[in-house]
Amino acid sequence: MKTSEMIAMLEKNPKLKFEQLGEDKEPGSFIYVGARNIIRWGGRNQEDNPLNIVLKPEYSDWQLVREPVPWHEALQAWAERKTIECKREGQTTTRYSNKETKLNDQYGFSLERDEILTGTWYICKDSPDES
Repeated sequence: MKTSEMIAMLEKNPKLKFEQLGEDKEPGSFIYVGARNIIRWGGRNQEDNPLNIVLKPEYSDWQLVREPVPWHEALQAWAERKTIECKREGQTTTRYSNKETKLNDQYGFSLERDEILTGTWYICKDSPDES
């Protein structure tokens, strides 16, 4: 998404965080709304750096930073018809659709014990282009 869209989303929901895409992005850094509703840099080595947004095409792509949730919160969200994802290191991300009546992933497999024990869970925005 473009810089203007990112700022508009922050204005609507100040709890969101965004990271910049592209080769020159600062790994582990993100933009968020801090105290007194000030848009700030956060993350690795950014606490004292001023926020500078460069309005050039190569710096204007942003993506939402998704916050992980506990597995039981993700399963509750699925029960409330939200799509959820589970990421495990070295494994394919599994996605559980809000359209399914049984807890089967995108490949038709059931939830695995290891996903609960070692997975990182996310609640997805339910739109076809959101991952």
